[in-house]
Amino acid sequence: MGIFRYRWPKKYWAPEAEIGLGAAFGDVTITAYKAPRETIKENGPFYRGHIAGGTAFSWGENASLHFQIGYAMNQLGKKTYTFPSDGTRVDQADYLQGVFSKALLKFYF
Repeated sequence: MGIFRYRWPKKYWAPEAEIGLGAAFGDVTITAYKAPRETIKENGPFYRGHIAGGTAFSWGENASLHFQIGYAMNQLGKKTYTFPSDGTRVDQADYLQGVFSKALLKFYF
């Protein structure tokens, strides 16, 4: 994931914005929790991104504390998985999305 962060130049505190774009190259695994235990896998990549804004507080030369609120989205692709033994279907949404918050403590060596 590539992340671009911009912090407005102020000395002790500053607003900042962050944008991230990337891809997950793993897989999605769906397992039936009844007999027979079947598993279906879907390989990536799955695309993702986020945008966030917040405030950073710095002290000293090498330390800062960051608080952000943002919106993230993971694109999985709209799919329907069907288990062959009994025809049970699992529907997957096109993408997952939501609001998040995070706090970071950074220290530079």
